[in-house]
Amino acid sequence: MSDIKLTASMRTNLLSLQKTQSLMDTTQERLSSGLKVNSAIDNPSSYYTSRSLSNRANDLSALLDSMGQGIQTIKAANEGIESITNFVAQAKALVNTALDTKDTDSIDASSKQFDEVLKQIKTLAKDSSYKGVNLLTGDNLTVKFNENAKDRSFLEVKGKTVFEDMAIDTSEGKWLTTETVTAATEFDPKASITKDQVVKVTDADGNVKIYKANADITYTAPTAPAAGDAWEAAADGTGSLGKYADVSPESIKAGDVYEDAGGNFFKAKIDMGDIANPPAGFTEITDPDAVKAYTDGGDVTTFDVDAMNTSLLQVEAAINYLRDVASEFGNNFSILQNREEFTNNIINVLEEGSDKLTLADMNEESANMLALQTRQQLAINSLSLASQASQSVLKLFG
Repeated sequence: MSDIKLTASMRTNLLSLQKTQSLMDTTQERLSSGLKVNSAIDNPSSYYTSRSLSNRANDLSALLDSMGQGIQTIKAANEGIESITNFVAQAKALVNTALDTKDTDSIDASSKQFDEVLKQIKTLAKDSSYKGVNLLTGDNLTVKFNENAKDRSFLEVKGKTVFEDMAIDTSEGKWLTTETVTAATEFDPKASITKDQVVKVTDADGNVKIYKANADITYTAPTAPAAGDAWEAAADGTGSLGKYADVSPESIKAGDVYEDAGGNFFKAKIDMGDIANPPAGFTEITDPDAVKAYTDGGDVTTFDVDAMNTSLLQVEAAINYLRDVASEFGNNFSILQNREEFTNNIINVLEEGSDKLTLADMNEESANMLALQTRQQLAINSLSLASQASQSVLKLFG
């Protein structure tokens, strides 16, 4: 093409048309891509700065997903805590029901329900996992907040072993005690009684009472009244009915004073024959079922108030523990929500900054295209006019 010669005016118009076409190509690319910087060639500084901002925004977006999953994990644990708290409150009600009654069948029913509630608590704690992480069975949760591997910020949520930490014992075999007893023996005031021996006393009117010895009680005849259960020292012999050797033990009544062989005076504390109540050292058994069991022999079931009160204290402590755990999880939940919101805002800032460096102003580019099209048309017309001088030569050969 170097052999083709153009006039100066034609060459000037051609160069102008080529420049206009180049500008139109650039504008068309911006309009089609929406970017004023499509590659490092367009603007190296803006291009690489924009890529850096976009890359960080993408990294934070990945962490944002992790934060959202962390929030869901804590939500799952919190749902478990709320349900477990309801179960523990139910267990507390069962203990109070047992404490309010003396009916062993009712206590037994409450005890079985209490143990079933504990099983449900244990199962529920195991079921409160999310994507394999269970904060109620000891798993920890770590949520990262930034993309910096060397100086990474994060939140570590410590898991709890909720069921074990509550330390609520089962009630089986604790609230109720079954004891096999033998029939009570007839009380003999002139016999030694061993600790826990159960005796039956019938008064003059035929009323039967059952007693259990609190300690070993050794019978000592009135000739040796120092035993203390039946005799006490008397100041003198006033009112004495005689020496012990002169009377039968069965005829001695409470308050009678006798003189032993050594000249010492003692007063009888109990009737030595037909007595209505046993001496000190016995506890009366008033429970109807127990009286029947000791009278006839057999099994007797009794309830242990201390054991039930222990269970009550345990469930009350468990409720306080669950409230503390819920508060701790709630605090971690708030932290994650705040960090999630912050990360969303930071991503928006980064993307906005990246866009300011590379996005094209579509209004401006559209106006540029319209101007360039006008310029191109004018350049074509100008080139046509410039070529008319050469075309006039052709007329000489017409």
